Amino acid sequence: KKEVFEAFERKGAYFVKGDEREKIINAIFEDGMLARDIVGQSVKFIADKAGVDVPENARVIVVEANGIGREDIICKEKMCPVMACFPYDYFEEAINIAKTNLFLEGNGHTAGIHSNNQANIIKAGIDLSVSRLIVNAPCATTAGGSIQNGLPVTNTIGKVQYLGWSALFLRHSPSRLPLGRERIPTPCTSQVRQRPTLLWLALCGLHPLSNQSQ
Repeated sequence: KKEVFEAFERKGAYFVKGDEREKIINAIFEDGMLARDIVGQSVKFIADKAGVDVPENARVIVVEANGIGREDIICKEKMCPVMACFPYDYFEEAINIAKTNLFLEGNGHTAGIHSNNQANIIKAGIDLSVSRLIVNAPCATTAGGSIQNGLPVTNTIGKVQYLGWSALFLRHSPSRLPLGRERIPTPCTSQVRQRPTLLWLALCGLHPLSNQSQ
C-alpha cells in the first residue's frame, strides 16, 4: 500500500487527510447525487469548492474508501479528477471490490487492470461484468478506441441489459452490437504500431487486430 501510494504521489496524486475527506465528498455529492457543477472540472475547482488546500501540481484527488459498494458514497461514479482507492491483501479480494462497485454503478461498461500476471488478467476478464477490460493502459482514454490497443474508435459508448447480458454499443450500426461479448485488449506491439495501415484497419474494425479477446 505504502509503495503504491508513494508512486501515485510522485505522479501528482493528492491523498486527502483527516476532515478533508468529508469536505471533498460533500463537494462532489449533494443529497446523495453527483453535484452537476463539478462534472469535468479541475482539481483546483473541486478543492476550492471543498475548502481544501492541495499542491499546485496536483493532478488528481484520491480518497481512501471506508467500504465498498453502498457502504461508502465515494464508490459511486464521480466524473471528475477524484478517485477512490481500496487497499486489498489478495487478488480475489480486489476482484470482489471491483464487482461490488460495478454492481453499484457501471455494471456492463468498462474496467481496467494493470498487471504483469496473465492469469490475473484473464480472471478479471472472466469475473468482471464489463464489455471492455483495458489492460496496462489508461482506461478513461483508451476504452473508446486507441492506436495503442487496436480497439475501434467510437464517440458513443453505452450499455443495456438484454436477457441478463450486457451489450456495449459502439457506433450505431449492426456490426457494433456484440451482445454478451467481452473484449480484453492489450497494448499493441511496437512492430504493429509502426505499420499505420494495420492500425487504421484495426481502428475501423476491418482487421483481426480490432477483435482481440480472451
